[in-house]
Amino acid sequence: MCKKKYCLIFSYVIIYIFILLIFVKIEVSATAVNTRYVLLYDKLYGYAKQTSEILQLYMELKSNNQDVLLLQIDDLDEKKIEKDAKIIVISSSFDDKEKYKDTLDKLSVLGMKNHTEKSIHLNQSTKQKGLFLGIDEVYPFSDFNKLMDIAESLNDRGIEFICTIMPVYENYELEAYDKFIEVLKYVNKKGGCIFIHYPVINEDGTYDKDTKAGLEKAIDEYRRRGLEIRGIALSQDNLLENSKAIQDLDVQFLLITETKVKTDIHLDLFNISKEINRYIFIKSWDIDSFNIFSYNDLQSSNQDLVYFVIHDDVEKLDMLLKYLDSKKISIKDFKVEEYADILDRIKDDNGEETIIYNNNKTELDKFKEEELQKIRGENLNKEKENIQRYNMTNVVKKAFVIAFTIILVLMVQIIIAKRYDRKKNFKK
Repeated sequence: MCKKKYCLIFSYVIIYIFILLIFVKIEVSATAVNTRYVLLYDKLYGYAKQTSEILQLYMELKSNNQDVLLLQIDDLDEKKIEKDAKIIVISSSFDDKEKYKDTLDKLSVLGMKNHTEKSIHLNQSTKQKGLFLGIDEVYPFSDFNKLMDIAESLNDRGIEFICTIMPVYENYELEAYDKFIEVLKYVNKKGGCIFIHYPVINEDGTYDKDTKAGLEKAIDEYRRRGLEIRGIALSQDNLLENSKAIQDLDVQFLLITETKVKTDIHLDLFNISKEINRYIFIKSWDIDSFNIFSYNDLQSSNQDLVYFVIHDDVEKLDMLLKYLDSKKISIKDFKVEEYADILDRIKDDNGEETIIYNNNKTELDKFKEEELQKIRGENLNKEKENIQRYNMTNVVKKAFVIAFTIILVLMVQIIIAKRYDRKKNFKK
């Protein structure tokens, strides 16, 4: 009887360990170290082309919450790349086959492996399918009744959406601005998450020549009035060419609209992509340019959005919603809290370094900057270089080996115990 009880206890222990391993595996899948991709290219644009395959792939990866950097091949020797990063050489960017071959040879010499584009893991099977919905170009003099009607209609359908407003730089004391704020608060209560639009017009008296100062002033005033600005809407070219303008604005999301002009090929895209790596990208289309007939949510990004310009005919929005319903393409709710884990991971991966674009600084300027970083806690890794960051994936692998070893030992003990009982009964 005692031996049977002993075996039963061991059986419970084995079952408990199996259950524990399952929960650990689930937890690890959510917190595993994120892969960093480095897109290595020669020419940003093909001959006589207005679009860039490299930038399209980059935006596709970023809108799938991937850690991605851009690197021009001529800068390979000057930039520091982590040894566990996945290098992907974009073969289509090389006109010279000999240079492409030399690039592969160089990577081999440096001990870096070239991964194909097929090796990119987008987590397509686990993502939430569907589109986000947005309302764009909301001004202080927009049709507020129309805006509130749309917000109420979407709220009745259970849709939480993005509302992109224009920055306001002055005349905060006007009654029109007060009414604007009250309407936006109402829209927010109806499920509208507030983004701010990057300045689209540059004329005398429209906004300050310092774009960042103007944006910062507009965002601060909105927040002072009780509106939380979560992201910035801007085109791809504006993002890459004016990335300094969005730094330190305390937003987490970038709503990427259609490209307006070609991006400057002489930009230091490695440092720029490293700096903007901390944001979550949402790829978007205007309702007129969005091809609803060819859209396939099984092949889309995690963050795809269609936006309706508030000044357009509302029938466009109604027709889009009806078509998506008929094709059973869902409208996803945009909820900031669902990105908490991703934002924490981005902060851990990118929050330790500050990219300095202007290297022509005096020693006094550098000292002031370092002291400010200490106050904000941004350079703690420099103060504590002896602290290492551990890859929990390896730790968990060892834990699995130890756990299975324990299970094996317990099973052997149970078998021996059973055999011992049989021999004892046989002698009797």
